Amino acid sequence: MSRGVCVFGLAAILGVAAPAFAQFQAATVSVLAKASSSINTGFGGGTLSEEGGAGAYPQFLGSANADQAFGTSGVLARAQLGLEMSETGLSATGSFFVSVTAGEGFILGSASALSRIWVEFTIDSARTWRIDPGMTTGSIGNTVVTLESGSATVFAYSGEFTGATGEIPAGAYRLAIAASAEIVSNGISNETGGTYSVGFALAEDHPCPADLNGDHVVDDFDFLLFLPAYDLLDCADPTMPEGCPADLNGDGVVDDADFLVFLPAYDALVCPTNG
Repeated sequence: MSRGVCVFGLAAILGVAAPAFAQFQAATVSVLAKASSSINTGFGGGTLSEEGGAGAYPQFLGSANADQAFGTSGVLARAQLGLEMSETGLSATGSFFVSVTAGEGFILGSASALSRIWVEFTIDSARTWRIDPGMTTGSIGNTVVTLESGSATVFAYSGEFTGATGEIPAGAYRLAIAASAEIVSNGISNETGGTYSVGFALAEDHPCPADLNGDHVVDDFDFLLFLPAYDLLDCADPTMPEGCPADLNGDGVVDDADFLVFLPAYDALVCPTNG
């Protein structure tokens, strides 16, 4: 096979078939939708609380509702979630909404809602993760998507986010999605809410880490991706590609040690397979 250098745009270099993805059947999943409300008016009052959330691989669902109204006053608390899993990863959606309407005779009211998904999984070797473009809405900090290993945070997203990839070593991890809000009012009407949409996948062991563009060969295209990372050196450099894929030995820098890993793969050209 020829190693002739062809120059394409970056999109063409990166626009290749995705690798196979690891199974999530063995993950431990916890889902919770919770809604609570309390109201006190001259026409009556009460307290409500409801929880929901159940399922088994590949689908988990949850909803909770704690709406109340007395006269022209009312409180609303609602939470929903949906999680679909497959061998290629997972897709999660959810919402929360709370409202207090202070009408005639209103004295005090409160409403809270929580939509939460935890997916705990363990990997026995380094893997590549991928998060698809998604969104979280609501007050800042009320909706957060995180991937954590113990006390270390691999990523945290809130708001609108573009797709990203990275590398994680062997270990235990938790993908967490938490969306919540609470209102307490003694005379003012108020409401807030939010939603989330998240796609996450975990790749199989990469038998060919020097294949930086994922086309199953290590050639000049991969070298063109390796060179700028080699020039930057430090994986912590903000201009380094997400996950520092050119750090082939995982020591936090892209240097001669990584080049020595790259060279034999470049000479071999065709990547080995997982089989």
